[in-house]
Amino acid sequence: MQSYTEFEPLQKQKDTFLAGHVWYSAFTPAGVFQSGPGGILAILFWVYFFYLATQSLVQVIIQKCCSGLKLFIGDVNVDEQIDEYQNCLDDDDRQWTISEEKNSR
Repeated sequence: MQSYTEFEPLQKQKDTFLAGHVWYSAFTPAGVFQSGPGGILAILFWVYFFYLATQSLVQVIIQKCCSGLKLFIGDVNVDEQIDEYQNCLDDDDRQWTISEEKNSR
């Protein structure tokens, strides 16, 4: 608890209250890690912003370093012959699905 001797007196009655808070205290290490989830979200925002700014450069480096690996979803060729969902179910699952459908109507 603060005592009245720690407060700075106002010169006039309409002067603004001086709380001793400064805007840059949120960007100090203590301010970031003691502010709850907001500090971590701010760090993740800047990391993601940096990634977006250098996205093409990072992709070129990854492709040159790991050219033998298939790292990107677009490069993977999925060619499977899968039947329709209804035909892939066994009898128990088919009966359960039918009863759920009747129940939802």
